[in-house]
Amino acid sequence: MIYVIFLISHCLSSIIEVNFNDNSKWEGEFQNSSNNTYRIKHNDQVQYFFYIKVELDIINPKFMLLAEKYQPISNPFSPILKDGENVDATNLYENRQIRFLKIASFDQNIYVTTIGNVEGQRYKISIVKTKNSSICQNDCSGNGICEEQGCFCAMNYTGIDCSYFATPIIDKISIIEYQNEKNYFTFLTLPTSSLQGQQFILKFKTNNSIGLQILVYKTQAIINPFEQLSFNPKLCDIFQVSKNKDLELLLMVPETFKQRQRINFGIKTIFPNFILQDLEISIEEYTKEEIIYISDTIIIIISISCVVFVSLIIVFCCYKHYQRKQLQRRMMMQNQEALHSGQDNHPIIPQQIQLEEICQKNFLQMLSSKEINPDEYCSICLEPLKSALEVRQTRCHHNFHTQCINLWLEKAKHECPICRQQLELKAQDEILRT
Repeated sequence: MIYVIFLISHCLSSIIEVNFNDNSKWEGEFQNSSNNTYRIKHNDQVQYFFYIKVELDIINPKFMLLAEKYQPISNPFSPILKDGENVDATNLYENRQIRFLKIASFDQNIYVTTIGNVEGQRYKISIVKTKNSSICQNDCSGNGICEEQGCFCAMNYTGIDCSYFATPIIDKISIIEYQNEKNYFTFLTLPTSSLQGQQFILKFKTNNSIGLQILVYKTQAIINPFEQLSFNPKLCDIFQVSKNKDLELLLMVPETFKQRQRINFGIKTIFPNFILQDLEISIEEYTKEEIIYISDTIIIIISISCVVFVSLIIVFCCYKHYQRKQLQRRMMMQNQEALHSGQDNHPIIPQQIQLEEICQKNFLQMLSSKEINPDEYCSICLEPLKSALEVRQTRCHHNFHTQCINLWLEKAKHECPICRQQLELKAQDEILRT
């Protein structure tokens, strides 16, 4: 929505021409609207540096200062915009009344754009044209040296213009009751000139039983939370250390890290009514044995492999169960065909047989109605073992209809139809019919 509003207002806005005086300076005072655009015409075949400074009459956290060559910036939130050259992100994050940009040009026109959401707000803007590449914001507040890349702050100062007092972190440093009386907050800075391309562990210990909050800033912007800490994951990470819980941070300084750039930290008491107590900080070299890191990719691969493995096991078990059922069905069919062979394909005809004699010879035991499972089938006729019919059990604990097993035994099948175990029917004994 903000981007669409910016595009509409950009199309409707007029362009203000910048004309430098004899001192190569231009300045003016304007009333804020949705956006204003200023064009710097530069046709010289010489590289010049343009320093753009804006002073707001009131603090406006939504005010943006942008600059680009060739044409105005169409997307103020583009990730390719450089902080300090195309967009003044640091001063915007710190919510300052003064905004500052530095942009160089050889022979291209430069377009400066201001965006604000407070109608009626006034601001002063000044632009300086010079060949000097070492002009810094606020002259580094007198606490550093201005160089082409920006301010090089003195040992105890940090920030884009060296305006923040900060204690440099050295190994085994201790901070004892070192706090701001208004907000119980202090800054620390870690010089990186000797740590480029290295990984190290920063350890925090404290005697404060309530606990302290450790802020690790991700950009050059220094956020002072004052009465309460507003968390912005794009600007800083917040950790906690207390008497019962130490804190270890694994940090890596890229080889491309600017030699004079620093990593900034903030220390704040969790409750404003408490002052900072003893805080000890130590720096140790990182070794891979201390921390085992598993990437998200490896975790995903392992998870997928486990799912596939379990799925294969389930499929295999289902397949074996299906095979077992098919084998059992084929065996039943073979038994039924063997039973009906020579019977002119007629179903089993009930006959009166001397059951007791057969049962004794073949160790067949009669089952009561309670012992019969109504869901179980006779493996010979493939009919259910209904409790209304007489059921016999072999010595190998397989159940059949009495008439079915008698006919099976009459065919001289002296073995169980299912497991083929011998039922010990004697050859001289005969099965009698009535």
